[in-house]
Amino acid sequence: SVSLNTSHVSTTTLNANSTVTGGTTSTTTTTFGFGPYLRYYVLGIPGNNWFYLQANGAMSSGTGTSSGNSYTSTTFSNTSGKVSRIFNWNTGASLGLTHLFYRRIGMDLALGYNYSHSKNYNVNNTFTTNKGSGNITASTNNYALNTGTNGVTLGFGFHWFLKG
Repeated sequence: SVSLNTSHVSTTTLNANSTVTGGTTSTTTTTFGFGPYLRYYVLGIPGNNWFYLQANGAMSSGTGTSSGNSYTSTTFSNTSGKVSRIFNWNTGASLGLTHLFYRRIGMDLALGYNYSHSKNYNVNNTFTTNKGSGNITASTNNYALNTGTNGVTLGFGFHWFLKG
């Protein structure tokens, strides 16, 4: 499989108590990936239905940007940065059923499990303005992010078979 993925995530935070604080963040990333996709049809049942076992995996890499702002009763901050060295990989397996509408066109329904891991490096520059004095301070926040997720998947899709 081959993939091109663009992701945009925005969050807004407001303080729940009586103080005046809050902020927004936005991150946009683009990755390109590839990986193996193996499927084995194990049992045909009446009505043009076929059960299958599937294993898949993929890895991707890319870059992105981040930005945001925050405020308190005494300060206002703007942040901008880059997301680099993105490396994502995932692997999974599923059991599914393909219903063939025609000889070479099928609809899939699958239940499976997937594990994903993401790693990237972030560099953010923040400029904070003191509301009272107008003084501006600058700071840099560099960090690496490693996350892993897993869970049960439910898949639905269509296939066009070249041979049949």
